[in-house]
Formats: sequence, C-alpha cells, structure tokens
Amino acid sequence: MDCFLLQDWLTIQGTASSVFTQPENGWLDLTRYVDVVGWLEVKATNNVASFAYQTSPTMDDSLFVAPAASFAPAAGLTVTPVLKVTAVVPLGRWFRWRVTGSSGSGWSFTFRSFVAANRIGNRGTFSTEVTAGASNCCCNGNTGCNNNLETAAVPPQSRSGGKGMNPWYIGPAAGGGFDSGVKLRGIYQNPHQILPQVQDPNAST
Repeated sequence: MDCFLLQDWLTIQGTASSVFTQPENGWLDLTRYVDVVGWLEVKATNNVASFAYQTSPTMDDSLFVAPAASFAPAAGLTVTPVLKVTAVVPLGRWFRWRVTGSSGSGWSFTFRSFVAANRIGNRGTFSTEVTAGASNCCCNGNTGCNNNLETAAVPPQSRSGGKGMNPWYIGPAAGGGFDSGVKLRGIYQNPHQILPQVQDPNAST
C-alpha cells in the first residue's frame, strides 16, 4: 500500500447545518488504486454531525458519493476501510472529505487525515531491511494497516513530511522493481500526482 496525506492539520468552523467540502486542490487522484483505508485524527470537535469520505469517477460535484458510511467524529483516531469487495460504492478516481455541522448552533472541527491506498495488482514482497521490526509510515504500526507499506529506521518526524507531503517510500525486494534494501524517496504530493522516485542520497545501497 502507499500512504498519502489527504488533509494536513486544519480547523474549520461553520453555522448550523452548514456543509464544508474539501477544496478541489486537495483531492487525491487514486486512478491506480482499488482499496483505501482512511485515517482520521481529531484534536477537537464541537457540534459536528458527520464526517464522510467521498469518491467520484470525475471532478463533477454531483457525482461524488460516500464509499463508506459517514460518522459523527470523536476526538482521537478513527479508521475507515474502503475495500473493493465490501465497499458500499467501489473507489472512483477522485477521493475527498466532507464535513456537515449539527442543526441549531455553529460548529468547529480540528483534524487531519491520511489515506493508505492499495495499488491494482500490488502484492509484491519487501526486503528484509524493510520488514524486520518495521512500523507503518502513516499508521504507526496499528493493527490492520501494516500491509505492504512499512518503513524501517525512518524517523517519526519524517513520516508525515508536512506541508501536504509524505516523502518516505521504501521500494520492494527483488522482483518488485527495485533493488533489495534500497530506500527510495517518492514525494507523494497533494494533489493528483506522484512525482518520479529518486534514490535517497543518505540511504545505504
């Protein structure tokens, strides 16, 4: 799986029953992916009725639907799997979030969100360096998010990257397209693209 920052830390406020949709420049283009797992971390929430992930085959607002049930967010971490075989709606090309406030009063919400996405046909193995004692780059080793996206000896402060990026990526073992044990630096940038991967000059080869 590959890890993306869907939304860096953000505080939003709204009037009663108002809806806030993620701006278009933050949507993820997940054309090459079939499964995603949303990781929502909430620091503060007040009168928020629901949080929802949405997907669409095009950028038309009218076509976006929720691939999983929306929920009332609570402080802490909420993990939402959207798997091809079980999703209410299969993953489309574009992926975003939407927040709806409760009726009767204003609302506020402070959160960030990561997405772990599974590529089509991505079932390769990883090198010993990567798999030995590794922890997930965006999920910090939590159960259920440790499939084919693990990093070894990557400092925690480098995992999210900040400013809309997650710069760390570990290439698979022989047979998966990269040399065994070589750390690659792929800048996963919001939105819409993955820049070419280049070898990290500080990594051992």
